[in-house]
Amino acid sequence: MIDLDKDVKYIKGVGPTRVLLLNKLGIFTLKDLITYYPRTYEDRSKPKYICECRDGEEVLIEVVACSGMTNVRLNGKTMQRLMVRDETGLATITWFNQTYLKNKFKIGEKYKFFGKVNIKKIEILNISNNKITFYVKCSKGTYVRSICHDIGEYLNCGGHMSFLLRTSSGKFNLDNAITLEELENLKDNGHLEDHLYDVDYVLDNLDAVEWEERSLGQLTSFEKKARVPYLAFELARKIECK
Repeated sequence: MIDLDKDVKYIKGVGPTRVLLLNKLGIFTLKDLITYYPRTYEDRSKPKYICECRDGEEVLIEVVACSGMTNVRLNGKTMQRLMVRDETGLATITWFNQTYLKNKFKIGEKYKFFGKVNIKKIEILNISNNKITFYVKCSKGTYVRSICHDIGEYLNCGGHMSFLLRTSSGKFNLDNAITLEELENLKDNGHLEDHLYDVDYVLDNLDAVEWEERSLGQLTSFEKKARVPYLAFELARKIECK
């Protein structure tokens, strides 16, 4: 009979250091250990076809490598990309700073990948004179120039981006956009403020953090300059001082 009240320090393989770590988690007995369930889990038992993947979801796909691994240096990081396919479509698998993967995958071999999807829609609008115009609706962190490069790799002809038009970002789109020339004219004619948005409009989808004025007084001069903007932008919260 297993003693569920057995102290974890008597479990084989659990040393003094591990005991302290377990105790910090509120785990003192064998029963505590086996009933300490994970906060969340990843279901990697049911692969999806590429065409079934939806933006933002974490999925498992079973695909065939159809290009060699490419390395791109970007803002001090290295990005590794591998183009893959299944019977329903193409996808690009992306890693950051994982150069050891360079020779891990062979063209024509089948692999399973688990990760987060970040393309909502891609649609070809026009093909003319070896140029393709396409529409992409994607999440942040998507490199459209990489998509162009990968399509060229797959077609064995090379490819690059020659033009990019951002049609929308968050609440803003081309309907409420103005050009730099228009911006200069508005400034010269004294109408610039008519086209400025209040900060509440930009951040109204975020939760507000309200600060009492006396609370702000407790911050040092440095903290007032450094911490408040950090809370406002890095943590994506509005700070409203009463």
